[in-house]
Amino acid sequence: MIKYRFNRTKAIQATAVLLRRAGPARTENYLKIMKILYYADRESLAKTGRPITGDEVYAMRWGPVLSQTLDLIRDRTYGTEEWLRHIATENNNIRLIEDPGNAELCQFEIDLLHELWDKYKDVDPFDLAEETHDLPEYVKNKPDPKSRNPITFEDMLEATGRGHDIEAIQSDAHELRAIERLYGS
Repeated sequence: MIKYRFNRTKAIQATAVLLRRAGPARTENYLKIMKILYYADRESLAKTGRPITGDEVYAMRWGPVLSQTLDLIRDRTYGTEEWLRHIATENNNIRLIEDPGNAELCQFEIDLLHELWDKYKDVDPFDLAEETHDLPEYVKNKPDPKSRNPITFEDMLEATGRGHDIEAIQSDAHELRAIERLYGS
């Protein structure tokens, strides 16, 4: 099974990239941000063999969800202090309050986030969530209305036409985790 370490800093910086793109108010509905972040992780995985955030994904009522990122938004997890220093949750919106920069993100990831923002900026959050219900990995793992099911990175790779690369990507992910353990990243 392919596993990545959740990178909270990259999740915060990726969210900030989208909120900066949202305009002067730097505020957006968090459902829309969550869906765009999901698409970014999915497309990064398909194109590079690695997601941006490394977050665990679950199929939930409103489509695929980055689990730990959602916990940060809802202030339900260890490490929320870093999130709260940069991003505030206000009802159904999140707002950039202190820019974390984007030093952890590579140019490809920033460009991908900009591309996805530009594609979905005018889409209603609920329409965007509905669109994700048609993704093959969501259909495969569709939950009952009040539950959630994991969506694996293998499911995402299969859905994006990279199923033949699963073994190599799994090996790369294992090596990456070993390096992170060795250097304490």
